[in-house]
Amino acid sequence: MFAEFTMLFLVRTLGGVSTAHTFVIGAFLAAAISRSSDPRRRGTMVGIYVAGVGVGILLAGFAVPIAMNGVAARWPDGWIALGGLGLAGLPVAAWAVRGIREPAGGNSPLLGLPAFRRIAPTFFGYGLFGAGYVGYMTFIIALLGSQGISDTRMTSFWMVLGLVSAISTLVWGRVLGALRGGLGPTIVFATATVGTLAVLVSSGRSRCSCRRSSSAAAFAGPTAITIVAQRQLPASD
Repeated sequence: MFAEFTMLFLVRTLGGVSTAHTFVIGAFLAAAISRSSDPRRRGTMVGIYVAGVGVGILLAGFAVPIAMNGVAARWPDGWIALGGLGLAGLPVAAWAVRGIREPAGGNSPLLGLPAFRRIAPTFFGYGLFGAGYVGYMTFIIALLGSQGISDTRMTSFWMVLGLVSAISTLVWGRVLGALRGGLGPTIVFATATVGTLAVLVSSGRSRCSCRRSSSAAAFAGPTAITIVAQRQLPASD
């Protein structure tokens, strides 16, 4: 059992690190697709890309239960289904990347000290947001389980979260592109904070409302940070 857990932990760690790098690179590639100087349009492009995460969660809600067929012991089949969804997206991603021009400058893999100083407050704020929200999303499952929520309803919860995240991120992208300075991340982080207060509310209806609010801001965070980072780090950096 220990050996199986260790292997699963290592694979999940490798998958998490790889996914994080891929997501960050993809966000900046999405921003590079738009050659327009209109900040709303650039924000919309990033929003469309990040909304794909919500769509992926929604698709997983269909694929994983079908793969497992209600048998808990078949959980590896669920992971295989997720891997299949990822592989299915590779040809589309490869085709999309071919249409992106390489930006001028910015060939150094490391930031210079002046650029790091500009981006440090944004990086710190986003780090706190990510740590808090990932922790919330991890332990919300334990909360739902303690309330006696069935597996079917648990799956429905994630599917609704994915749908709300996808739709809201499309809207957030255009709005965040038009906001100046750090106002965009501030609004997103505040919205997510309000949503995470659901665990302190006793009313079931209020909890659902707060969770939707939190989901609406979940993936708007990466959108906001991508836009701000582009402004703070010109191509020459």
